[in-house]
Amino acid sequence: HQENQLDSTIPSELGLLTNLSIFVLATSGLTGTIPSELALLTNLEVFGCLGSPFSGQIPSQIGRLTRVALHQFYTSSLQGTIPSEVGLMVSLSRIAYFNANFEGSIPSQIGNLLNLQELDFSSNSLNSTFPSELYRLTKLSTFYMTNNYFIGTIQTEIGLFSKIRVFQIPTNNITGTIPSEFGLVNSLEEIVL
Repeated sequence: HQENQLDSTIPSELGLLTNLSIFVLATSGLTGTIPSELALLTNLEVFGCLGSPFSGQIPSQIGRLTRVALHQFYTSSLQGTIPSEVGLMVSLSRIAYFNANFEGSIPSQIGNLLNLQELDFSSNSLNSTFPSELYRLTKLSTFYMTNNYFIGTIQTEIGLFSKIRVFQIPTNNITGTIPSEFGLVNSLEEIVL
């Protein structure tokens, strides 16, 4: 099979499709920025952009998509930081920004996503410590932060991740010791440091 080769930008008029529940742009060749009008799709449950060379930033209006449970950006040319408004998407159970070209820090507002089960920010240019608010995400089962520039230590609060199965943070600038609190997390199946 061959991938679609749509040669266009995302029309802002797609924001008028208010009954839309799934909006995924698979590898396609679409370019340009992500229109802020997509934040009008308040019935969305799945929102993803996979392999399209979008530029610019994720619009801050994304926080209006409070029904989205699955949110993904894979292999894009986005610029800037992860918007703090993602922390308003309270239905999220999975967020994956793999190779999405983000830089800066993880917004502390991500700690408000109490239904989050999978968090994947691998292969970006994130370069801060892990915000302590992440340890409020007690439903997390997978934590992927590989291939970034994170600094600091693994905090002892790791023991609060009572449901985590996979914890991966290799290829970063983490220092310090391995906290003994890992021993409190009986659900762990995979640790990659």
